[in-house]
Amino acid sequence: MNILDVCNDLSILGVILFIKNLLKIICVAVPILLLLFLTIDFTKATIESDSEKMNKVKAIAIKRIMYAIIVFLVPVIVNGVMSLLGDSTNFSSCYDMANNDNVQSLAEANKLEQDAKKAKTEQAKKELDEKVKKIYAQIRENRKKQGNGGTTKGYYSNVFATQYKKASGIAEATGGERGLRNNKAGDQTGTEVRTGGFRGSGWVLLARPKDPSKAEIIARCMEDCAKNNHIGYDQADRTSLYEEAKKKNWNIPSITNDVETTCSSVASVCINAAGIEFPKLVYADSNPTMQSLLKKNNNFIIITDKSKMKSTKDVRRGDVLCTNSHTAVAI
Repeated sequence: MNILDVCNDLSILGVILFIKNLLKIICVAVPILLLLFLTIDFTKATIESDSEKMNKVKAIAIKRIMYAIIVFLVPVIVNGVMSLLGDSTNFSSCYDMANNDNVQSLAEANKLEQDAKKAKTEQAKKELDEKVKKIYAQIRENRKKQGNGGTTKGYYSNVFATQYKKASGIAEATGGERGLRNNKAGDQTGTEVRTGGFRGSGWVLLARPKDPSKAEIIARCMEDCAKNNHIGYDQADRTSLYEEAKKKNWNIPSITNDVETTCSSVASVCINAAGIEFPKLVYADSNPTMQSLLKKNNNFIIITDKSKMKSTKDVRRGDVLCTNSHTAVAI
């Protein structure tokens, strides 16, 4: 399992839940045990009326209070840090998700997903898939009520994922009917924005959204852009897709006006559709470069190890892939 996927594994969530419950116990148990030991020590010293022993008890009591404060502060600090981080890191998001309701719901969803794979009819598979979607929707709703998650607005706001999915291909904008410029708006060739098989050569940077839901949204948005023949390629009019998508509340399938984009610009549109603020004017090979903007955005995990970009073994849906002159999204 890819190290970045670990926190979205149900077994890991169970371990984190155990740790969280243990920290809660510590917060309650430490003050009680401290009070108990202090009461016993001072009672003994008082009964024996030994001033020397009383002084020793006082010294020990001070040490015990100090140790208790340190132990008590550990869970307080951990919970405080995770609260401040919110969904800004993959692990903090996982830590937030690890509660009894979510773990039980995810366990049920996992079982239903396995049952769906074994379903003998399409109707049975469809019914099981619908149940899984309802469970994920409920988890997302719970997180909204807690003030976490649910930051995505617009057309893709109902998309929810607890783990990254292995990629099988790439979505990208490659060029218009006349090349890079002076193209007619819209996809004149049917391949100006397209999907295809995965290729592992040339990539120098991979940016993975820290939130698996946002990664899935970026992938779906790119697939929708490739399907919509009103979206074409032209470097001179690269922001027209962004402007139209924003008007449509990022509902890519609803775009019916002919617009243009580029490899980096279409990726920017889908990043914004996932609820991540990103510039509409962005270039793959000049300022502001896609690579530098991704590195500065704390919503992404940045990978520069080229061996992690060579195959779908390590690449996940929604990963933004960059060469020094091109941008694509893994789907």
